[in-house]
Amino acid sequence: MNQQQQYLCDGLERLRQNEGSYADFTILSEEGKTFHCHRVVLAAVSPFFDTMFTSDMKETARKAQIFNFLRKQWI
Repeated sequence: MNQQQQYLCDGLERLRQNEGSYADFTILSEEGKTFHCHRVVLAAVSPFFDTMFTSDMKETARKAQIFNFLRKQWI
């Protein structure tokens, strides 16, 4: 990993640890656990979220979404 890649990974880790910082989406698990997220990161690593955020689905405009099929240990 080069220096720029390491800097990016360190910055993303810092944002992840500072929950809520710049977060623009919230995932709610079926147990009620809250996960503050960044849409761009979710879309970059998941075709599911990429489609959800760029389609005409009602979830596109939402700031939070309950996923009844997700358990907190899976997120």
